[in-house]
Amino acid sequence: MFSNSIIKLPELIEEQNKVIRKGWENGIYNNIFDYSNDINQDEKIINSFSKNLIYVGASTKGIKRFWLRTKTRLRNPDFVVLNDISFLENIQDWAKIQDLVSKMHIKKEINVKKVVEFNGFYWHSMRFDGRTLEEYENDMIHDYKTVGIDCLVVWNFQLQKSLDTQRKRILDFIK
Repeated sequence: MFSNSIIKLPELIEEQNKVIRKGWENGIYNNIFDYSNDINQDEKIINSFSKNLIYVGASTKGIKRFWLRTKTRLRNPDFVVLNDISFLENIQDWAKIQDLVSKMHIKKEINVKKVVEFNGFYWHSMRFDGRTLEEYENDMIHDYKTVGIDCLVVWNFQLQKSLDTQRKRILDFIK
């Protein structure tokens, strides 16, 4: 479920602040209003782990977001896991892939049974909704489970701390 290792909250906040500062220095956040409409660097890394892991998390102009209805709300997962991706063979651009997967999902031509949620510590911390990271993660997993979808939650600090461990977690989940 949650983190395999115990990380103290002050250490986690300091690590996250370092990552955010580095992002500003490297120009990642310069275009802050456009940032949410593109795949970020960490998501690109996760997307590279497997061809069966399809990034659908961001919205781009002209492309509808990918939504799954759970018992409590509509959810926009970051990644969906698809067993058959033969229909994507000749498409390289993630936005075109996202658009095609979304359209096929709407038409019920694909059935999503697994999702991977990639969460940043900053936006999913207690300061925004009053829940601990573990509570937030457990609620998300349970919510997807109510409609028969397995969910793996990966946190940005986990990915930054141990890329190989998270790659193995994700690949094991996909299988």
